[in-house]
Amino acid sequence: MMGLLNDGKRIINIDETWLNETNFTRRTWAFKDDKGNSTLNTVSPRISMIAAIDTEGRCWFTVSHANTESNMIALFLYHLTKVLD
Repeated sequence: MMGLLNDGKRIINIDETWLNETNFTRRTWAFKDDKGNSTLNTVSPRISMIAAIDTEGRCWFTVSHANTESNMIALFLYHLTKVLD
């Protein structure tokens, strides 16, 4: 990888992530011996994001309200190649 960077090549890193809940509270104030439960609202289907960033700082991403699968990644790569071409 370092050899490619030294040769001036542009490297694009692509990653996928998702959110399946709307409450990000992990800790809460509560009385001693109280469970301190917080409400968890699930998102179904979850919110998915695919992002790409290159070594020049350019960024491309997509957000969808669907489960990410191989067809979704292929569609992202298809449109990314059209933008880069």
